[in-house]
Amino acid sequence: MATAQYQTLDKLKAVVDEYKIKVRVIRLWRGSTRTDQNSKQQLEHHFVMQGQRIHAFVPTKCAEEIYSQITVGRVFSIKQFMVQKYSQTEKFRVVRNESQLIFSKDTIIQEQADDGVTIPQEAFDFYDHSQLIELSNQTTYLEGIIKDYDQIRELKNKHGQDQKKTKLVITDGSSNVNVTFWDKFGESFDKSMKNPLDKPFIIILSGCKVGKWNGEVDLSNSYVTKVYLNYKHHSVVHLRKLLANEEFAKKALGKNNVKTIHKINVDELKKLGKIAIEGLFMLHVTIKSIDPTFGLFYNACTSCEKETKMENPCPICESCNRYVPYPDQKFRFHVIAEDMTGKVQVVLGDTEARTIIGKRCLHLADEPTTSTYNAGGLSDIDLASN
Repeated sequence: MATAQYQTLDKLKAVVDEYKIKVRVIRLWRGSTRTDQNSKQQLEHHFVMQGQRIHAFVPTKCAEEIYSQITVGRVFSIKQFMVQKYSQTEKFRVVRNESQLIFSKDTIIQEQADDGVTIPQEAFDFYDHSQLIELSNQTTYLEGIIKDYDQIRELKNKHGQDQKKTKLVITDGSSNVNVTFWDKFGESFDKSMKNPLDKPFIIILSGCKVGKWNGEVDLSNSYVTKVYLNYKHHSVVHLRKLLANEEFAKKALGKNNVKTIHKINVDELKKLGKIAIEGLFMLHVTIKSIDPTFGLFYNACTSCEKETKMENPCPICESCNRYVPYPDQKFRFHVIAEDMTGKVQVVLGDTEARTIIGKRCLHLADEPTTSTYNAGGLSDIDLASN
């Protein structure tokens, strides 16, 4: 069948349903929606065609039928589908494309001969490390050299549930990015790192989620994430050549200077000047009282956790530019703490407050309004400040 009979992905227009495309399926995963306590399975695909990529969504009612026709890695002709623009609220996008495909029970899928050359096995659309903050709440493709790596370890999360995680730091030679892989994905990655591959490992991260932890960008896995270690791609070859340069290798793989945490008292804290803003300090203090003037909690965006603003018809998050009809409640305590040298006002965030009182904000809100929480129950604590 002639190539001219197929439309290229960059020419697809919204609403039109008469297109026919020839693509390779490079990713397939199942998502779910939950309504009225019932979980509905849906199917999602990631296609590539001559280096162009697009995402396809399959509704629950035809997911199983289409799943039986699709094999990852193979080439198919597809017709009778809809092209739809992403809405402003759909922030978790797997590819840098303004449109997605919507399949239905009428969609026709036929496997085609594959010469292994015309349509690439994979395609990447890389982001620069400097773009990551603005991409928070989206999914990305990223490449880098694995600089530091911590093996899988067990922990309890903030809800008291057992989890596993592995952490690594990747670099492009000019900046570092923290990465955290959780649970089964982390275990699988940990096993991959034990394979006999050329070192240092060069990694391509596909479909990772961009977030922030302790004020720094932190990437984590989502249900669409895939990892490529030392993949045969021109970008990997380029980085490997750069590593042959001694100056670049030293800059990229050299150890960062670790900041020292200085233990000080309240009096010394008050005397610190602007030069100490980037420093790390620890104080051992006793919380004496909670200032109720500021309240004990705030309504937080369910995506970025920043405070929402009440508007009509419901709260909005100015940071995410979206409605948040059911915001989370997060602790924010303004307390007076002291040691032998003086007193200081401290703002405790949600994590710190939960650690001290052993409750989540939601649980506290469910208790009788006559309940009181005096500072005596908070005891002595260590405060880390930077």
